[in-house]
Amino acid sequence: MKKILLLLYTAIGINQMATAQYGILDPSFGSGTPAGTAIFSSVNAGSFSQGIAFQSDAKILITTGENSGIARLQANGTIDNSFGTNGWTTSGQLSFSDIIELPNGKIIAAGRPTAISYNDLYILCLDSNGIPDNSFAQNGIAADSTIGAGYEHIALQSGTKIIWSGALGIKRLMLNNGTPDASFGTGGFVRINQLPLYPLNIVVDNTTGNIIVGGITKSGSHLAITRLTVNGQVDATFGNNGIDSIAVVSTALSPMMKLGINSTGKIILASDYDNGSSNGVVCVRFDNNGMPDNSFGTNGIAYTAWNMTGSGYQFFGGLAIESNDEVVIACTLMDNGNANGNDIAIVRLHTDGTQDASFGVAKLNINNASENAGSISIAPDGKLIVNGSTAFHELVAKYTTGVSGLTELQSLPLTITCSPNPVDEFTTMSLHIVEPQTLSCSIYNSDGRLVKVLFNNLQVSAGILTKKISMSNMASGVYEMVIQSGNAKKHFTICKM
Repeated sequence: MKKILLLLYTAIGINQMATAQYGILDPSFGSGTPAGTAIFSSVNAGSFSQGIAFQSDAKILITTGENSGIARLQANGTIDNSFGTNGWTTSGQLSFSDIIELPNGKIIAAGRPTAISYNDLYILCLDSNGIPDNSFAQNGIAADSTIGAGYEHIALQSGTKIIWSGALGIKRLMLNNGTPDASFGTGGFVRINQLPLYPLNIVVDNTTGNIIVGGITKSGSHLAITRLTVNGQVDATFGNNGIDSIAVVSTALSPMMKLGINSTGKIILASDYDNGSSNGVVCVRFDNNGMPDNSFGTNGIAYTAWNMTGSGYQFFGGLAIESNDEVVIACTLMDNGNANGNDIAIVRLHTDGTQDASFGVAKLNINNASENAGSISIAPDGKLIVNGSTAFHELVAKYTTGVSGLTELQSLPLTITCSPNPVDEFTTMSLHIVEPQTLSCSIYNSDGRLVKVLFNNLQVSAGILTKKISMSNMASGVYEMVIQSGNAKKHFTICKM
């Protein structure tokens, strides 16, 4: 193990500065345990948290999919009490599944009644601080009883229109007031009898304004996509006469599905699949003409896999596409060989569909409780945010991405070196301090758990502070040193051989 770690860090040019492992919890986020998580309870906390959006100031909007809540977090993972009432906005008994920020700074969320109704869908519009916007539709709420609840999603088209989908069709609203746009489809709607598939989700191609609809075929249980023109007509030039599908190893599919478009215009679709005896997660890729992309996975299909101690199930939770077009998928992992219940798991796929074996720590378990993944998205700083739950508490977790070396959350007037690094038994940390300040320093493992406090609220003067650190009783692996002064933090990654 020591030789492997030494070769690894030598190969990537460590030279006095460790490179940050990606796919591990970011200990600068939240105040939960493990570090890197925000865990909080509310009258609205449910077990099926689903939506994530980011405002222009990097604040985080989340929805709870079970008990009618929208919350806002500061970028560091703390509740923003200036939003709504003590950080929360509610509206009757609506369950929200999707949320986005509009170009004018307002917020819209799509949902349905918590008492399931297969006819009613709603869009709630809020101002930037969580107060209902009464200029939108009727007292801030647009309602529809014809496009079918269950798979409600929203997307922006050309920055001026709202595309709104449900189980029975797709509708377009005017952005400024929430009224239906009669120029879309037929009288403002594209009904299910006009679509070549059962719709489960949508994404808008921002380069063309066209709408990609993902779902399952009407004749069987194959994953399928179709494309609508800007004004809601099925595009017969897409795929095979407007539709294309991919057969996966299943006889039935779960309705959980997300879509994305990468930088080259290729369409990514991820979903549950159910073969009758187990549940798994599949990711497929189509070319921008609607045909399966055979350069991805096997014939356009990639199946995710986690090491489990026994037989188990995967339930799809969310999809994110990174700037380099690699795909990150979140899911709920039910391992029958693990008595700790469900875990949140994330995996990354390379652009060819192969799984990234170097992607950090795959599973998140908190105090042997049951965790569920609802969605995943990429924050403005490029890191990953997962919205989920643990033991019926809201759970938001942040993961590092990429190779970042020394990273700063806010400017901290010091620099860090550790020598040697990688570490066998001991290393010497040197802090080059620019100005007097109060510092705390701790070390976290790759699960984001605190393993060592080096010092706490230490008054330091300008100059060089050195400290010998013993890692003799620590397991081999990657650790994150966090230096903090107030809200400012710096990270430094250490490898223990």
